[in-house]
Amino acid sequence: MTQIKLYDPVVSWRKLKSGNGYLKITAWLRGKNIDKLLDQAFKELSCCNTLIVDLRNNPGGDLFLAHSFRNRFISESRTVGYIMQTLPDGSMSEKESIMAKPAAIEKRWRKPVRFLTDPLTYSASEDMLLGLQGQENIEIVGEPSGGGSGRVRLIRLIPGWILTISTAITSDIYGNCIEGRGIPVDTLVVPDRANSGNLDIVLSKADKN
Repeated sequence: MTQIKLYDPVVSWRKLKSGNGYLKITAWLRGKNIDKLLDQAFKELSCCNTLIVDLRNNPGGDLFLAHSFRNRFISESRTVGYIMQTLPDGSMSEKESIMAKPAAIEKRWRKPVRFLTDPLTYSASEDMLLGLQGQENIEIVGEPSGGGSGRVRLIRLIPGWILTISTAITSDIYGNCIEGRGIPVDTLVVPDRANSGNLDIVLSKADKN
């Protein structure tokens, strides 16, 4: 079950003391001008050599917005993963390719990028990361994502609460299933949540040049 929350601000960014850029996206919500905010963030952080994108605690949302963001990090059209849909009789469809097309040149980021993920990085955020891992300029830091990237069905329970059920199975370009496993990380950093204090060790690790 997921409690409906307001995510504010949806997009925020700043330049870190190291000189790297930091971009936080809390959810992929329609009506929040996310694409325009991202344009502004990329413009203001364009002087930074490395961009750190924080997707921790991002539960997903609008798949189109997530895919549009992903397209800022690729240079050519290609397959980034595969999906099997649930059919009306309860069986699964044949595996279909998930295709990605690059964003307009002025919207792209071609320098190093480090994505921060944790077990609450979920759904559309996992779809966003599909196919990016393995690119020379991209690193995923933190903990594997939640493992529920399949298109969800929402069932309302009581006011303010919904149950989400995956209606599809997605896998990466190597055939590794995302459901129940999540997007793997390149650099594993597990925070001590009981005694972390004010130190964000995941961000600190990603911020080291």
